[in-house]
Amino acid sequence: MVGEQPGSGAGPREYELYNLTSDPMELSNRYGDPACSAQQAAMVEILADQRAKKRLSPLSGMVPRQKSDVT
Repeated sequence: MVGEQPGSGAGPREYELYNLTSDPMELSNRYGDPACSAQQAAMVEILADQRAKKRLSPLSGMVPRQKSDVT
């Protein structure tokens, strides 16, 4: 569906895409605009790639209330 990130449960109001050249004050959200679909698809792909690269657990120490993977 246009405006939603697959598998995220996030709706179109949770994403923003602006043309900073023509709209430097970010007044017109272009997310979901068919004219921006190529840029939107590229940004969604970059976001998914960056999310996959992020570390979910600290390298050292325990996080309070987090289950340990080590048994």
